[in-house]
Amino acid sequence: MLDGAATSRDISHSGMFIETTLPLRHGARLRLRLTLPAPASTTIDVEAEVRWMGPDGGGVRFTRGLRAEEAWGLNRFLFS
Repeated sequence: MLDGAATSRDISHSGMFIETTLPLRHGARLRLRLTLPAPASTTIDVEAEVRWMGPDGGGVRFTRGLRAEEAWGLNRFLFS
């Protein structure tokens, strides 16, 4: 189990890029806690799978659909 903080980029409803130096392997399953800033100001817990890795992080695909309130918070963040 890995535990640590990372920065996300290119977030969408289906996945995101995680900027991290933690060693992640392709296919690894992760539990992520996303803290979204204002105007969403919410925390979202998601499950994801590592799809690819690069020198500064990797791309993950969310493996569980977002619950309604999570999708609402993410929409507020993405479209503000």
